[in-house]
Amino acid sequence: MKYSGLASGVVALTGIASAGYMAGASKDGNTGLGRTPYGKDQFFNRKPFLIEQPNYEQVGKTERIQFVDHLFRRNGEMFRYIRREAGGDFTLARERGIDALPDRLKEYYTAHPGAFDEFFLAREKAREQRANWAQYQSKYLLAFFAGHQRGCSNDLNG
Repeated sequence: MKYSGLASGVVALTGIASAGYMAGASKDGNTGLGRTPYGKDQFFNRKPFLIEQPNYEQVGKTERIQFVDHLFRRNGEMFRYIRREAGGDFTLARERGIDALPDRLKEYYTAHPGAFDEFFLAREKAREQRANWAQYQSKYLLAFFAGHQRGCSNDLNG
């Protein structure tokens, strides 16, 4: 019984290896986009198309976003702060205000003062939605599928 299992494993591996070798050895198996085998035409000569300066007008200073500019990372930092410093009490964290936040969060919320209140409002709305989920879940589900069907439809006018 054990020898038959070993033999079948060897036969299967030999078959897989043979099929892989034959598929790779044949030029018919070339799956590249080019017309020639082995991708000889996959490179493009860019030199004739190089220009001295961009063909667009720069309207502002290019900046790399900071860690807290990303919504989900900022929210993660806020949740960590609230758990660590406010003992998980969102009301206490809101009462302490922007001045009690760590430096990176304080800088962001000072520059965007409405975002601090929006953070707590979004949490309240999420809790409200979670509390009402049993009552409205079929409507949410129907709205999702109706929107999905409309988006997948060929008739984009309605």
